[in-house]
Amino acid sequence: MQMKLALPIFLVLAASCCAQHTVTLSWQLSPDQTLRQNIYRQNGCTGAFVKRAQVSNTTVEWTDTEKDGIKNGKTYCYYVTATYSDKVLSGPSNIAEVTIPEE
Repeated sequence: MQMKLALPIFLVLAASCCAQHTVTLSWQLSPDQTLRQNIYRQNGCTGAFVKRAQVSNTTVEWTDTEKDGIKNGKTYCYYVTATYSDKVLSGPSNIAEVTIPEE
């Protein structure tokens, strides 16, 4: 099955950190109807992005934690895509980069 790509629906993706071993992503959706959203992470902002989570269409914030592999002193990049109800996949959001401070 070949999926069609739609234009990105995300207005802005932002990543922040302050608590040890956590990254909080937040975004704002455009008014388009989506079925679910997919969150991808790239360790060190190099190499391949890996799907970290799939969340509902109403979710606009997600936290990546130590149990998910987040470590102090490391840099991570993220982007989000959406799947519409007709199984069309959106393009990616902007890439948000965050560095976790050393302890």
